Amino acid sequence: MTQVPILELGADGKVRDTVMVPVHELDSVVGELDDDYDFGLGAMEVSGIEEAKAVRQINRELGKLSVSARFQAPQFSASVSTGRYKKVQAAKKPTKHAPARKAVKEVQAQGHKPVMIARQKKDRANSQAPSLSQIYKMLKAQGKIIDLLATKRAVTSESNKLMAQDAFRDSVQTALKKIDRQCTGSPNGNYFARWNKLKKATGVAVNQT
Repeated sequence: MTQVPILELGADGKVRDTVMVPVHELDSVVGELDDDYDFGLGAMEVSGIEEAKAVRQINRELGKLSVSARFQAPQFSASVSTGRYKKVQAAKKPTKHAPARKAVKEVQAQGHKPVMIARQKKDRANSQAPSLSQIYKMLKAQGKIIDLLATKRAVTSESNKLMAQDAFRDSVQTALKKIDRQCTGSPNGNYFARWNKLKKATGVAVNQT
């Protein structure tokens, strides 16, 4: 699973902490910390490993992540240079595409390596506050960080199990048929368009017997 480094910047603009977060957890992290941190996304150049030879530095680069190739756990050091970055925020309403994950995929599609930066909001800045990696660890322990991919798989699996049950499927069909009869003759075309999308989403046709 792809992991994206989040570099926490201190009040002096220097990297205070680095935490590696799976791409499917990014939106959950941003959502949990949106009130306290500003998040931005850019591209990075990786040095210290062979793959770095194929990575091209770009004008909009925000940070450099150095990796020491050792047999024990990798050690990271990073610095953020002046540049532009794309602001990343939590979704304000239900959406098909998770904003942070979508932004990361766009960077990857261009052949670059994504890096996210996080800075405490000015009115929340506190040098004594726990580091971002400590906060991330606490949120994980509390079960507040959601893996969107795992959640999608679990929901899909549960939905498939329910729709395979005759009693549940019959109940859904009955409800759809009643609503279909009640809205017959309505001149509201948009209503019917939404209604047809609902029937398609449930996978249940009202004319089934």
